Amino acid sequence: MQQYAAKVAEATHVLSERFSLPFKKREWRGQGGGLRGKSSGSSIDFREHREYQFGDDPRHINWQAYARSGEYIIKLYEEEVSPVVDILFDLSNSMSLSKEKLFLSQLLLNFAIKSCAKNGASCKVWGLQGDKTRPYSREECERGLLTFEGHSPDLSDSLERVELRRGSLTLLISDLLYPQDPLEVFKLLKRAGNRVLIYAPADVAEYAPDWNGDLDFIDIEDGAMKQAFIDDECLQDYHRAYEQHFQIWRELSRKNGAGLECFISNQSLSRQFEGLPLANAAVELCV
Repeated sequence: MQQYAAKVAEATHVLSERFSLPFKKREWRGQGGGLRGKSSGSSIDFREHREYQFGDDPRHINWQAYARSGEYIIKLYEEEVSPVVDILFDLSNSMSLSKEKLFLSQLLLNFAIKSCAKNGASCKVWGLQGDKTRPYSREECERGLLTFEGHSPDLSDSLERVELRRGSLTLLISDLLYPQDPLEVFKLLKRAGNRVLIYAPADVAEYAPDWNGDLDFIDIEDGAMKQAFIDDECLQDYHRAYEQHFQIWRELSRKNGAGLECFISNQSLSRQFEGLPLANAAVELCV
């Protein structure tokens, strides 16, 4: 366990030196910090000019503008605030289908937590499993001690129990392999007027399985076994259903102004981050 945690920590450090959660892509409301807010404030970064109004700080009057026009004009500066991030981490058994997928899932979580720490963000982590939720500390997340038992096939059963903070960046880390309508999930994710970002880890055994012939399948969530014969036609049907499932998620993400990126476990996460269009705002480069 210690070797595993050390490996995740090393990979997290490398990622966080180059990339960050997309904090600079939006304006924030919150307590004093280092990112741009929605209102004017007292930072050194100029925002705009406007006419003086009763109650404005006279120290911000632009006296050069007054000398030219005879009108009181004040300088507004950027407000600097700390972002608020709620991380929702899927603890269903499919998230650990393979050791590679488990490592990828843990790395995405630790990268998000590290980004929050480096940007002074208020970060809360919730574990979701079935019909249960549980908050986790940063120390527990970094050690990989995220496990408990819940029972439900629907992500919404746990999401509705999470106390999302208004105006937060809500990051869902989940493989999205749930049978329910994704629309119900989005309604719960956006109920606090927040911005939603989804990181979806995937494994090659899911999106490109090499099934052939008579096989015994084990449901990773409940352990039930089922026998099935898989031929080329059946495998093609699976591929179509898998792609259609994620196409629905992508379309709903677009309609809801959410970011959605899928990451695969057999490739470097750093290289996958490098290949993302920055306009998608799933990650941003550190400056």
